[in-house]
Amino acid sequence: MKRIWMTTFLSLTLCAGACGGQARANDNPPQEKTANPKVYLTRTITPEALVRIYEALGREATGRVAVKLSTGEPGGHHFLQPALVAPLVRKVGGTIVECNTAYGGGRARTADHLKAAADHGFTAIAAVDIMDAEGETALPVEGGRHLAEDYVGKNFLNYDFTVVLSHFKG
Repeated sequence: MKRIWMTTFLSLTLCAGACGGQARANDNPPQEKTANPKVYLTRTITPEALVRIYEALGREATGRVAVKLSTGEPGGHHFLQPALVAPLVRKVGGTIVECNTAYGGGRARTADHLKAAADHGFTAIAAVDIMDAEGETALPVEGGRHLAEDYVGKNFLNYDFTVVLSHFKG
């Protein structure tokens, strides 16, 4: 029996200060015109504002919910603070997910990665799943221009909905 796989993504990017800018056009734009996305902004970066933006989207996270964010390198401070994201993670009943890093560092091995997540306070607000701890899997890319498949952590298949909490990097 062939498994049909589908997940829903909801992405929120948080930044403080001047985060504006102009997106570069794709060198090979799609032939079909797509609808313009809605952008929701807040001048206040608080746990309550993050929940309000999520609610404004009108798309409820359902099923097993993965919350993708960076738990940060050991000893680092460049990640969204658990106190900021905890109310949203709890509201959606989410599990914090990441994969081990491919570049080495303090999150390249699962045990070290989980320790960094705990040291930074993420295991205190939700379960943490290192999705490639038990291997990876290939997902087909239908109609892909450059890829026929994409590799993800095997545990990605355990989730129905993914909320992506990105933080501004620059």
